[in-house]
Amino acid sequence: MDEICKALQSYTDQWPNLLVYDAAKYSLLSEGKRIRPILTIEAFKVVGGTGDTILPFACALEMIHTSSLIVDDLIDEDQYRRGKLACHIKFGVGTAVLASHLISSEALKLITNTKCLYEVIDTVNLMCVGQDQEIAEYKTGSLIRAAVRIGAIVGGATEEQLDALTKYGEQIGLLFQIRDDILDGDRQDEHLELDLSCLDIFGHKADKLREIAQFIITRTK
Repeated sequence: MDEICKALQSYTDQWPNLLVYDAAKYSLLSEGKRIRPILTIEAFKVVGGTGDTILPFACALEMIHTSSLIVDDLIDEDQYRRGKLACHIKFGVGTAVLASHLISSEALKLITNTKCLYEVIDTVNLMCVGQDQEIAEYKTGSLIRAAVRIGAIVGGATEEQLDALTKYGEQIGLLFQIRDDILDGDRQDEHLELDLSCLDIFGHKADKLREIAQFIITRTK
């Protein structure tokens, strides 16, 4: 997580000293689990990717996520996010909307792979539909699925590997939203089942991905 936080800080250090950028930084650099960029990096590694070429893509996924959180808080009229005032409460609704757009555009600058760019665009469309229609697979699951797929694509995954990781991403994406609903009190607590057989082709290389899946279904916040 440290390398992700440092990279995000580095990108934002280059932004101009304007209110809308300050609002964007406020939301982007607040404390978070960074699940999506971590998944991107781990998927990259599990298919044989090496080096830090994946880092901009991972940061872009966190930016897209943060952009969506600003909108979520506006729609739900939430006052706080991650223990701090929500962006629209601290900076005003207009600035928060602009900050959300700004973060998304900055994210797209980091997606230098055409296939991944279309993946992100399709995902944002699904997230909008999911938010409007309350469809868990789209609202939360689509970005988690994209995070895994983008890591695999940049890492040079074979079709078999990409298919396996897509199944993994779809499953944990849905379970993430279900766990959120349970924690928010919108759903009764239940035992969430995991089938990680899709990761068998990677052997022990996928142990980190298995750990993340277990964390998702057992987390308490």
